[in-house]
Amino acid sequence: MQDAGLTRAAANGLLARGIESLVATLEANGLGDAYSVEGRVKSDAAIAEKLVRRPGQPINDLIGLRVIVDHVDLLARAVDAVALWADQLGLRSIGDEDRFEQPGAGGYRALHFDFVPIDNVSASREAGFEVQVTTALMAVIARVSHNVLYRRESRDLEAVARELAGIAEDALRLDERIAEIQARGEHTQPT
Repeated sequence: MQDAGLTRAAANGLLARGIESLVATLEANGLGDAYSVEGRVKSDAAIAEKLVRRPGQPINDLIGLRVIVDHVDLLARAVDAVALWADQLGLRSIGDEDRFEQPGAGGYRALHFDFVPIDNVSASREAGFEVQVTTALMAVIARVSHNVLYRRESRDLEAVARELAGIAEDALRLDERIAEIQARGEHTQPT
């Protein structure tokens, strides 16, 4: 963490300010109570593990945020809010990834965005934020995939990944159905 020029306390402060301002931006973008935000500062052990797993590659997710929306039809509004939030904080995008198009291990789907401060041209990628935007059902898939596929040794890892990918496909279909029901409910008049 010191390589990124941050102490743990400073990183935790950035995380708290990042969440507070992101929540305000999501609310201003009309998401109401249809979202939640989670965040974390990568632990020293996770940093060391990632350096071993990916030698020579930067750790661009020192501070991680996850925006969780109720269903897939809210993703675009949340992504717009994330872009506005990044502009307000003076962050520059250094990459994005659409894991709805190219799902991760276990079928997890999210939109990933990596940001670093604009005013620090020498800022290392480690000093930035990774923001994931996903749905509530996919957040569950993410937690299970992370626990089962990334942090555990399994004798049958490929079979578990295939089974999780099937469950993620089912979850995506449920997300789409939930969005359809929400849209129908918004178009009915109260009695």
